[in-house]
Amino acid sequence: MLSALSRLLPRTRWSTFFVTPATLLWWHRELVARKWTYPQRRPGRPPIRAEIRALVLRLAWENPTWGHRRVQGELLRLGYRDAASTVWTILTAAGVDPAPRRDGPTWTKFLTTQAKGMLACDFLHVDTIGLTRIYVLFLMEIGHPASSHSRRHEASDRGVGHSAGPEPDVGSRRPSRPVQVLDPRP
Repeated sequence: MLSALSRLLPRTRWSTFFVTPATLLWWHRELVARKWTYPQRRPGRPPIRAEIRALVLRLAWENPTWGHRRVQGELLRLGYRDAASTVWTILTAAGVDPAPRRDGPTWTKFLTTQAKGMLACDFLHVDTIGLTRIYVLFLMEIGHPASSHSRRHEASDRGVGHSAGPEPDVGSRRPSRPVQVLDPRP
């Protein structure tokens, strides 16, 4: 509110305000922190019991072809409800390979062959001035450098009423010039 009211005064009179813009931002950060702070827990994971550690190492030593997920499955059958990541941590700390090498493509080869169908994503949130939280899911296709979104902008650059014949198939040609996307801000 204070920053909105400051627009009504000439810039030379802004020195009459008792707070700076940095103070306003600090107040907002404090409001957000108070609204979204949850009860504190002790940091870190609980320690791994010695009997679980010994059992995991014994199962891995007696069955060298088992990976960490198979060992974790056997622990479940025995009544121990520990995560596969716990088994992975135990085996890695002991110098045992948590996932024994098997015949097949390497991870790099697998990613290279699957790149056309892969998506990268991110999930984030933004807190507004009214303490409303907006959630954002961001997706990006990895395998195609020219997305269909940029092709749409290129097609619209030709203008309305273009009568040079039927529309060519956009997926079968490369752009002849860089696509210009206009800034939507006023």
